[in-house]
Amino acid sequence: MFSPYGQVAAYTGLPGASFELDEDDLCRWYSDGHDAFYITGSYTLHEDGLAYRQDGPVYAAGFDPVDYDPADGRVRRKETVQGFSDESAWARGQAWALYGYTMMFRLSGYECYLNQAENIAGMLLERLPDIPYWDFDSDRIPDDLRDASAAAIMASAFVDLSSLTNKPEEKGRYLKMAEKQLRTLASDAYLARPGENGNFLLMHSVGSRPDNLEIDVPLTYADYYFLEALLKYSRTTQTKPNNN
Repeated sequence: MFSPYGQVAAYTGLPGASFELDEDDLCRWYSDGHDAFYITGSYTLHEDGLAYRQDGPVYAAGFDPVDYDPADGRVRRKETVQGFSDESAWARGQAWALYGYTMMFRLSGYECYLNQAENIAGMLLERLPDIPYWDFDSDRIPDDLRDASAAAIMASAFVDLSSLTNKPEEKGRYLKMAEKQLRTLASDAYLARPGENGNFLLMHSVGSRPDNLEIDVPLTYADYYFLEALLKYSRTTQTKPNNN
């Protein structure tokens, strides 16, 4: 759904919400291919972290979701509904943002997306061990759950970003973090034994802790992005990561 101000809605008709967008919409737009760009036009990135069309704001990074007023384009509410708080860094939300902006740059060639992806990557490199806690700002760290799905999505994005960045010093850092995450995910701590874990590959993902849904469980998209990241890493380095 489109507003007169050029926004594309992720959700409409939710209680109290008029026109919502979230970070994983970037991934949906990427999967929809070039048609998304033909429809919505070109973007520039504003200094406050909002992605803008020439005629109005389109998308906000860091919050998930942002609720816009479709009548005038005004931001009504910024939330992080699956995170620890609205202002916290929900790990999978950050992963979607890193992946989405990286892929949108690959698709469009617009430098604003690359810049935003690199900004997100820089924050993650400062705060990541390898597998993130489900929210970087949880008040239960270090005794809280980690999210394998977020790590898998990040690893796939880091591999891609390493081949897209124009900063030689960052290329190695992105690829190194991707390898570190993949090695940990492929370890006994996260990789299930064949026939166990409901036949999923990865253990220990978190869907929505605030809603008490999918807590410390396998998730389909964790396995998907794990395999995708392994394939990308193999093609990029011509080797396969292992636990040796």
